[in-house]
Amino acid sequence: MTTYDLPPDDVLMAEYKQFTKDNQYFKDHWEELKRKYPDCYVAVFKGRVRAASPDRAVFLDELRRKGIPPQNTARRYVSEKRRKRVPYDVVRGIR
Repeated sequence: MTTYDLPPDDVLMAEYKQFTKDNQYFKDHWEELKRKYPDCYVAVFKGRVRAASPDRAVFLDELRRKGIPPQNTARRYVSEKRRKRVPYDVVRGIR
């Protein structure tokens, strides 16, 4: 079993609050994002769009190149089309 050194609680809480705000950015600016970044992966970090690309690998490379941690970044695929969500049990092969 691997042991991880977690940051202090106040750091974790600050990161959580920022992540929540960044997710809210998508809700508040969705229409604008659809116009500016159609059919692109978009990342918001600290209240700003930090990366956008239609290619997922290029998108993630751009985040890493800028030193932005993908795991702490609100990310969405922005499209006019509604994407069908696949139920969790189907993804896991339970059904």
